[in-house]
Amino acid sequence: MIGRLGADGGVQHTKTKTDTESLVMKHRFLGFLIWQSLQSTLVFFLSITLLSPFLSSSSSSITSLFLSFIFFHLSLILFSSSLFLVSSPQPLPGVSLSELFFGLLKLIFVFYGGGQPFPPDFRRRLRVTSGFLVFVASSSVSAFLSLLSLSGLELGLGLRGFALGLVYASHYLFTNRWVLDFPILQRPLFFSYKMGIRKAVVKAVSLSSAGYLVSLVLPIFVSDRKMAMRALVVEQIVFYFASCVVFLCWELNRHLLQVCAWSARIASSLTIRSHKEDRLGVAQLSGCNAATITTLLACLLAVETLMGKKTHLQPSNTQYPANIKWAALSPTTATLGITSNKKDGPHYLKAYSMADILRTSIYQIVSNFHHEMDTSSKSGLLEKDWISNGKPLYGSRELIVHKLKMFLEYQAN
Repeated sequence: MIGRLGADGGVQHTKTKTDTESLVMKHRFLGFLIWQSLQSTLVFFLSITLLSPFLSSSSSSITSLFLSFIFFHLSLILFSSSLFLVSSPQPLPGVSLSELFFGLLKLIFVFYGGGQPFPPDFRRRLRVTSGFLVFVASSSVSAFLSLLSLSGLELGLGLRGFALGLVYASHYLFTNRWVLDFPILQRPLFFSYKMGIRKAVVKAVSLSSAGYLVSLVLPIFVSDRKMAMRALVVEQIVFYFASCVVFLCWELNRHLLQVCAWSARIASSLTIRSHKEDRLGVAQLSGCNAATITTLLACLLAVETLMGKKTHLQPSNTQYPANIKWAALSPTTATLGITSNKKDGPHYLKAYSMADILRTSIYQIVSNFHHEMDTSSKSGLLEKDWISNGKPLYGSRELIVHKLKMFLEYQAN
């Protein structure tokens, strides 16, 4: 009975942890949607103002503008949801067309003959491919709605926007742009977002130019009406400008998603916020701050080990009062202990970027809690107050404490 209670408690703890992680992901995604709605609203009204001389008078009415605004935001929410679905920090393999065909045949035999189900690896790769197909469909529908709203509810331009979405989704998937890029240097969120605006504009113009050339074929098959030269030129101007606006919003959404994706920065930001708003010290007394700083330090040690740094403690010859010999980390091993084969490895650049993100996050926490940490260090309570109980995710408690002291002395590099 005790074993059953323990098992039930473990299952309940696992469910609680899973629910908490799902809630955190939900809040992060909602925050991303709020920020992308703000930037998209600004871009929408600027584009409508610039396009108003080329649009008909009926499309400038309050009702038409309201419908265009709703369709525009619905299309971007659809695109952002599919973007969030396929984004991943590392490349994920999918299934080929032949595997998909034989998989469907096997599914028929399983359904009628009771055969063996799909292996876990195939199911995982099938989910990845399904996400890609959903992204292609969502991008096409999103481009259709966006072009429809920006062109004054012109159905012909909306259909060309559908083809534009296919071009963008194909380029996005075949160039592996769904894999999140870690920045070389981690800056504050607004600065990181500002630095990516110019790149997003250049990418949007280049993609809209390519998509415009591809979509020129579509009116040959779907439109048989004759237009005056002036109306044809105006239509092409509206379509090209609207496609640039749509791709600009998509590129900004992609960049914003990457800015919001650094969980280390989010954890450090929440911990820093507790220093200002948690007046009763609940976060510190409950161990949340200690758990955050311990996790970040352990992750940093793991990444530095992957980079080839020697992070183990080495005894020093220094004797302190009470004849206590303390273990010290040699300052030269952190810089000279990187082997050349590690530097040339395929994961070194990503590890370097992740180490910079973790180091910046830890320094932000240390700079905000420096007085409290320094007081605990002088009284010998640094490990008790700022390191969580139990074995760290990586390394030993002594190594974690020593690493934290290096951050307190601003010597961690």
